[in-house]
Amino acid sequence: MQAVFDELLRHEARSWTRSAHEAGIPTDAPTLRTLVAAACLLGAESQAEAEALVQRVAPLCPPGTRLDARSAARWLREQYPPTDGLPEGSDGPVLVGDPGWVGSLHPDRLAEHLVVSMLMGTDATDATRAMVSSERRVNLLRDLKEDQAVRAMIVLTRAASDPSRSQNYGPTATSALQSPDYDAARVPRAGHLDPRRSDDVAQLALDLVHGIDVSWSTVTAVHEQLPWPDPPSALHDVGHHVAELLVRAVDSDRLLEHTGRTAHAQHVLGNWTFTLGRYDTSLAAREEATRLYRKLARQRPKRYWPNLAQSLDNLGDSFAALGRNREALEACHEAVGRWRQHAHVDPDRFLPALTKSLHNLGVSYRDLGLPREALTTHREALAVRRRLAEQHDRHRAPLARSLSSIGRCHADLGAVEQAHSDYLEALEHWRRLDTETPTRYEPDLALALGDLGTTYGLLGQAEAGLAKHQEAHQIWLRLSARNPVRFEPGRARSLTNLGIAFASLSRVEQSVRAHDEALTVYRDLAYQYPSRREQSLAWSLGSFAASLASCGLDEAAEERFAEALTLFRRRYESGARSVLFVTGYRSAIDGYVALLTPAGRHDEVKELRADSARLGQFLADL
Repeated sequence: MQAVFDELLRHEARSWTRSAHEAGIPTDAPTLRTLVAAACLLGAESQAEAEALVQRVAPLCPPGTRLDARSAARWLREQYPPTDGLPEGSDGPVLVGDPGWVGSLHPDRLAEHLVVSMLMGTDATDATRAMVSSERRVNLLRDLKEDQAVRAMIVLTRAASDPSRSQNYGPTATSALQSPDYDAARVPRAGHLDPRRSDDVAQLALDLVHGIDVSWSTVTAVHEQLPWPDPPSALHDVGHHVAELLVRAVDSDRLLEHTGRTAHAQHVLGNWTFTLGRYDTSLAAREEATRLYRKLARQRPKRYWPNLAQSLDNLGDSFAALGRNREALEACHEAVGRWRQHAHVDPDRFLPALTKSLHNLGVSYRDLGLPREALTTHREALAVRRRLAEQHDRHRAPLARSLSSIGRCHADLGAVEQAHSDYLEALEHWRRLDTETPTRYEPDLALALGDLGTTYGLLGQAEAGLAKHQEAHQIWLRLSARNPVRFEPGRARSLTNLGIAFASLSRVEQSVRAHDEALTVYRDLAYQYPSRREQSLAWSLGSFAASLASCGLDEAAEERFAEALTLFRRRYESGARSVLFVTGYRSAIDGYVALLTPAGRHDEVKELRADSARLGQFLADL
């Protein structure tokens, strides 16, 4: 796609040269290219703004170039006249292609490509490219007015979110199970910013953020242009930096307004730090936001109760991420109660929020080993989401998430065939969504493939299960290469699933390699976040030990069973009770007992069997 855009711009440049000659302004390619790109990036709502834009560009022109501001501004307007629709002088927002005093290059994606290429200096020589890019970014991304900063953020976030970027490149990290058709030569080399990479485009947005005026109005307006929820991973750092600016920009002129702004800033900071995997920092910000919104909701309930409900939802997410499941359940319960109270009054506005809150509550029930309560809650959310999805496509992703969650509840309760059916329907939605919006729903697609691969295995269709796990693993590889903090857990889970699937097919060497790689990732994650990741490490160790034991490698299996049980006990004592966790714990005990019994270690076996019986009773009582 980038090559197509380059060819279109070469054609456009010939038109620039002819018309520039007629207008009596410089005709060299760098000057005209930078002028047009700057107009696409910053726009101009009046002739004076257009002339000021030209003056920004003038220092970037080749030495000796004389650029008359009025003539160049008029040339831009003649080359790209404003779109019909709004009268001149309209003070409405100017977006790419919207009316102003100067119009824009069309289509928008071509304008975005021109802007990004210009700011990265792709038209310069290798020797001067870094210097040219730096000068352009300083001149065009600093000291902007609020409307210019907003427009520039729109252009750059759209460009960073373009699915044609990064999607064409394989993972920058290697894997023992790398796809055989992976071509390392296609990965952009380090050095200059590359317009084909989303992360590099996001660096331009970061430059913009570092140069904006730290005022509440400007920072809020810029933040509103960032996609949320489900922001592209390339924009996570950008969002976090804007959130930090919001905290700095809180205005204390009026006490109530100050409290509201502080609550909003902490809410935003908590969201973006969560996307970066900084769960402790996120929790602190979300607790502060909830505290402030609770105070505001008491003073002005009509205005602030939705903020409090949303803040409670987020607080529950943070508690769950840190393994504090009881506190997560309490926060989710309160959030559901608040949304439910108002959803019947204004269903169009509040029903989607209620279903999201119900979904979170169902997840909390399941984390606490209450799959029946979770299933009931998820079914309520699913019924509403089906109706909403019939009305608008934007509700299809939440519908698919509900189907996946219901499938996990059915799996917990032993209804494997029903779970399999749920997962098949969910996967159908995720594939369609991924086709329509590439990259946005890849994590959900990978999770759905993993779920389905597991039920295929449980239903005795090992080859079909392996195929789904392999497809999921390739997605996690791409995702973790782009954002390790967020997606390495998914890669580790997919590696463990692969290890189990390979073992079921007696492919011992591949099972060992997959498990070894999974353990390397999980050990690092568990070191950083023990309360969140130790149970995943224990599960991976237990499944690896079982695979080793089935191959007759008893000594290696015993060592890993022992380590797994140490972790399982610690997390169990800390309150972990999900069915998946308890089942894994009991399976590890039973596998260890099978190794210890022939060795005559009767006292240990007796104690372990008592633990297994207690866990078995817990599962039977479900």
